[in-house]
Formats: sequence, C-alpha cells, structure tokens
Amino acid sequence: MNITRHIERAVNGVLVGACLAFFSVLAITLIAVVREEPTTFPGLFYAEPSTENGAFALIFEPEMRGLACIVAATCVASMLQPACRAKSGA
Repeated sequence: MNITRHIERAVNGVLVGACLAFFSVLAITLIAVVREEPTTFPGLFYAEPSTENGAFALIFEPEMRGLACIVAATCVASMLQPACRAKSGA
C-alpha cells in the first residue's frame, strides 16, 4: 500500500479525534452553563460556572492526557480500519 494513504488516514484520524474532543468539551461547557452546576467528563474536562466582579464566568480545567487519548485512539482506529475491512471481506 502507498505511504500516502497511511499518512492521509493518520491525518484524517487526528482531525476527527480533535473534532470529537472539541465537541466533548463544548457539550460539557454548555451543560455546566445551563444547569449552573459543576460538570465533569471524568479524565477529559471539568467546568464550573461562577461569577467574578458580578459578571458570569466559567472555570474550566481540561485534562490534556485524556483529550490526547481521544485523538490518538481515533487516529489508530482510522489507520486500522482498512485492515479490519479486508479481514471481514467487506
């Protein structure tokens, strides 16, 4: 197989993983704002609404290792997909 295909699949996997991580962070942030309670996605992200000088504020703590794991797992899955497809006969 062509090396370009491997690179293309790896880049696609990284981009999809980054989108998944971004939308996970966005969802947790929105849930924290709507519920007005601290919200967490264990191992990935923590968000807590608060006020500072009378204005709304959002305290958030991303867990970079967890977010990087999402990106890496998606990249690996993207790279392995053709091999799994070939074995199943699809």
